[in-house]
Amino acid sequence: FARCHSLPMMSMRNRKNPDKLGPKEAGPKPKSAAGTASHGRESKSRPSQRSSESSANQTGAESGRWSVWISIYCIVGLLIAVVLGWRYAVFVSELHENNMYFSRIETVEREISFRTESGLFYSYFKQFVQARSLSQAFHQLMHDNITEHGYTINVMERMNIHQEVLLGLLFRVLRVPLLLNTEPVYFYLNTVWSLHGMYIVAIFCTVWAITGGWAGGALSVVFYVANRHDTTRIWFTMPLRESFSMPFIMAQLLFVTLYFQRKRSSSSQNLLLAAIGICTFCLSVTWQFAQFVLLLQAFALYSSQALQMVPTHKVRNIMLIQLLCLSAVCILQFGNTLIPRSLVISFILASLMVFTIQGEKGLRSRSFIGCFFKMIGYTVLMFALAAGVNIVIKMLVAEEADGHIYNFVRAKLGLSQPFEDRDFDVLLYLCDPSFKGLPEETWTTLWKNFLLLPYIVTVVVLVVLLGASVMLKWWRQSHPAKVKTDDADSDESGDADEIGWLAARPDLAYHILYTGFFGFVAVTTLRFKYLWTPHLCVLAAVGVSDKECFQWLLGWLGIKSEKAARVLQHLVTFGVIAFIVYKSLPAIREELEYLGEFYDPDTVELMRWIMKRTKKTAAFAGSMQLMAGVKLCAGRPITNHPHYEDKRLRERTKQIYQFYGKQSVELVHRNLRDVGTSYIIMEDSICYARNDPRWPGCRLPDIVDRCNGHALDTELEDEDKQQGFTPAKHLRFCQAVEYDDAYTEYFKKVFSNKTFRVYKVLGPKS
Repeated sequence: FARCHSLPMMSMRNRKNPDKLGPKEAGPKPKSAAGTASHGRESKSRPSQRSSESSANQTGAESGRWSVWISIYCIVGLLIAVVLGWRYAVFVSELHENNMYFSRIETVEREISFRTESGLFYSYFKQFVQARSLSQAFHQLMHDNITEHGYTINVMERMNIHQEVLLGLLFRVLRVPLLLNTEPVYFYLNTVWSLHGMYIVAIFCTVWAITGGWAGGALSVVFYVANRHDTTRIWFTMPLRESFSMPFIMAQLLFVTLYFQRKRSSSSQNLLLAAIGICTFCLSVTWQFAQFVLLLQAFALYSSQALQMVPTHKVRNIMLIQLLCLSAVCILQFGNTLIPRSLVISFILASLMVFTIQGEKGLRSRSFIGCFFKMIGYTVLMFALAAGVNIVIKMLVAEEADGHIYNFVRAKLGLSQPFEDRDFDVLLYLCDPSFKGLPEETWTTLWKNFLLLPYIVTVVVLVVLLGASVMLKWWRQSHPAKVKTDDADSDESGDADEIGWLAARPDLAYHILYTGFFGFVAVTTLRFKYLWTPHLCVLAAVGVSDKECFQWLLGWLGIKSEKAARVLQHLVTFGVIAFIVYKSLPAIREELEYLGEFYDPDTVELMRWIMKRTKKTAAFAGSMQLMAGVKLCAGRPITNHPHYEDKRLRERTKQIYQFYGKQSVELVHRNLRDVGTSYIIMEDSICYARNDPRWPGCRLPDIVDRCNGHALDTELEDEDKQQGFTPAKHLRFCQAVEYDDAYTEYFKKVFSNKTFRVYKVLGPKS
């Protein structure tokens, strides 16, 4: 971290070397012995010269000692970062073990603990490891006829499972007992824990890079762990795509922070760009939602350029890296159409067009108002170009796999009425608690854990400074005769007083814009909370421990000592760390002392029955979440699953879910036969679910009824009549099939317990 060494470098840069002084500065030259008067003057000048040399040597010695201490300081900081990352990885592993008793439960129980999508993704790692050969392993993934029964799909094209493939390859290579003596599931989990140890190191180093001290990095980690229930869900959702992608998102943010800082050599900038490219590729290839993360990043990048806080060429370089990485991921996923049709591709292409139109002059103008309207005009042009590019791409790439995403966004913004439109996919999303707004208890918890207060203060101060810096820059550009304007597109150094405090720190300007866009999405959609709350820890730690804040404070008090500022910086930071540790340590100890055990006997009984009593070719239909478990535990073909990014799958899921609606037995039977279903699994927790007053009409049976045009179980209201809803002519299928003998002609109950009922679909399969 070159920032740590900037102080001695700056002090040494201004020191004059006596060996390199010019003729006028080196003192009088010795004269010949003939001139006694001049010789006398020469003799008088020697003590002064020796005094100057002694002073220079003393300054050099002090700078050398200071440089040694800075080097030791940086080494200690790096060791602390690594230790904290390692301890955090052990911590989350212990929490998972204590909650699940994972090392002692049976294999089927371990696999059931991987809920919903987690189970689906882990099943591909298990399948890859258990294949007889590598060629068979790849063939099974690229010609899969189990995930969507009746269709053969390329799983590597449809889903982001390259991490499972890589881990499967590593496990097969290292499976020699001398090299690797562990179960596949622990190899998988330990990889996830290690990645999140890296996540902690990235958070630590990001704050260190901004504040100039590793104490702030330690504070950010303390914030993160103290608010662990709101910053991560790693200990119970290990195989989710975000568990692999989030560490690379933070690592990318670290390298972008370093890249945006001023006074970087061209070689260091090239190295940082390479690191940014690697992290961007890794976060993109491991998560299907990475395109939305990159879109928010692109918003922050463009805004930082439009406000003239970050040089245009740096923003262009990072956007080009994003474009190249997304293109590489598209190739690796065999031309996945979701990527070229994504909004981030259109936004990046439009931004690059606008940068080209702006030219070298950029957004400069000779008037203050001109700067403002020029920024607005280019922004409007950019969005118009983005819309046009997106329309052209969608005409060229005719695919509707992402239609549900745009419909969801429109509904979330209030631009459509999904209940009136009877949009099944959008209603599933809107009724999912993870796609609702950030709950009140989250704000309360963040406030009690002393994270929200420093974050709010920091953001308010930085927003004010950002606005002041932008206006100051515009004013200087509009008055070139009065002030020497700063070139925003160069990395020439300048003091904060000369170019505006935040303009001298473009990395911090980017962070405030970054947290704004991610915060907006997190507040409106709970699922994106874990993308934002870690950045709360970063900015809260920056607000408490930034070196320049303490320098300004001491300077205001008349103390201009950089060493005093560093001492005060560390004293305050360590004081806050001690306070938070004192408050949160009892709860952490309580969690570590808690000993639980995974207990789901009904699901275990169901999976064992499937494995023992059904053929390996029997296809199952049911809820998306349960089907992932059936594929993982029993290896049976399934008709639907929770990876919802395909139009054909969404239509099939709606067709299957009719057995939770008020439909005739003939219709339900025909739907199931059309998709080749052998057995259906009904969950009483869904069929007999109670209405939640917080989210009326959000039970799965209610969603199915609405989409079928049927009134809900409550009395038919005038509003329902106006929207065209009518009473259903049939009973709810999942309830009627349990006791009505007329249904036995089509379905036969073959298994039941307190939670599940399994019916065999009678009659020939289509």
